[in-house]
Amino acid sequence: MKRLVSSLSPIFDTYLYYFLLTLVLIMPLHAFLSISLGQITDNQAAWQAWKEVGLVLGTIAAAGLFVAQKKTRDSLVSQPAVWSATAFGIVAIVVSLANRAVGIQSFLLGAKTTLAFLVLFIAVQTISFTSERWNSLIKTLLFISSAVGAFAVAQVYLLPPDFLARFGYNTTTVIPFHLVDPAVDSIRVIATFSGPNQLGSFMIIPFILSLWFVLRKTWLALIPLGLTGFALFHSFSRSAWIGAVIAIFITLLIRLRGWWKLTLIAPLVAMAIVANILSGPVRSMSTDLTFYVFHGQFVDGRSNGSDSNRIANAQYGVTKIQDQPLGYGLGTAGPASKNNATPVITENSYLQIGIESGVIGLLLFGLTLLLTMIALIKRFNVVDEAKPLLAILLGLSASNLFLHTWSDSATALVLWGLMGYCLTASHARGKP
Repeated sequence: MKRLVSSLSPIFDTYLYYFLLTLVLIMPLHAFLSISLGQITDNQAAWQAWKEVGLVLGTIAAAGLFVAQKKTRDSLVSQPAVWSATAFGIVAIVVSLANRAVGIQSFLLGAKTTLAFLVLFIAVQTISFTSERWNSLIKTLLFISSAVGAFAVAQVYLLPPDFLARFGYNTTTVIPFHLVDPAVDSIRVIATFSGPNQLGSFMIIPFILSLWFVLRKTWLALIPLGLTGFALFHSFSRSAWIGAVIAIFITLLIRLRGWWKLTLIAPLVAMAIVANILSGPVRSMSTDLTFYVFHGQFVDGRSNGSDSNRIANAQYGVTKIQDQPLGYGLGTAGPASKNNATPVITENSYLQIGIESGVIGLLLFGLTLLLTMIALIKRFNVVDEAKPLLAILLGLSASNLFLHTWSDSATALVLWGLMGYCLTASHARGKP
């Protein structure tokens, strides 16, 4: 049996790599393709499920490589982030089986949104690393993201607001366009994604990678930098903006040398001063700026925008964790709970994870984030792009404080897939 698995190892390795490459290529277009093809075939769910089917096959391939190759097995076992991610998955499943709080459909949706990207993260660490493969992944990501960014430009300046309606976008699938606020005639771009927040969070990945290449004087990267930056800004996703600012700061902190690091103090001070100056006028009057910054306006000193709902949702999430610190099970919170009798939308990935897997699960997930960051730092001298990947991870980790960003398949699968493959690189297995 082991001999058979060994003979299939090249096939397993090739499949896993091309599955990851396909994710990088297709996930930025996934929502658009699923909706438009679903309209034609009247079966949107089937088009959405391809990545889960592919991941199941990829997990089988990874298991085969784990059994057949001692070097792969030793590398995977020696990776602390793999152990913490595995422990988190086990805890989440055990809590789910113990509570049985939701039906099978919500449980599977919960597993997809909470565990799938970690399964991919572990599975791709069994693939052989080469510089050619890595460069193909990065170039593919920047190319397709640039195309999506160009479409975002067209949405702002050329296309009618309801252009996507002719491709199946509607109130029952995905709303074809969003406004910052009905009182402001400004569109929040969604491009080929399912919403502006999803677009904004995803674009942090190619934007920061492009910034890194520009800092390395690869001037061609100015094209994806400009296009993805445009899409990121016009998503008007404040959580994505916060994540992007943090990621930019970390990228510059890593890249700049000597006294240049001191120049980072200037924009931080400037932002603090501007925020302090604007806080009074913005809160005291109804201007367009209030809609862009707060997605609403202030009446009698109180916000009537989305922020007030977000705070209430977060408080409810904390209460849920306090009521049952051992967790309720997968599918009981976040986007996967929307079909439940009482959906729990905390607008915070960590509260969602705490509700689903309990305090123990939340601690294990936090440990996975920390260990992945440490592992990326250890790859700084092996894979140059490990540096911007660390910045992206830190930025998106902050974004998840305000939205269920890890539940967005495009962002989570692409980032965790790239990070997992990056961690397979070592001097022994091929330096890029």
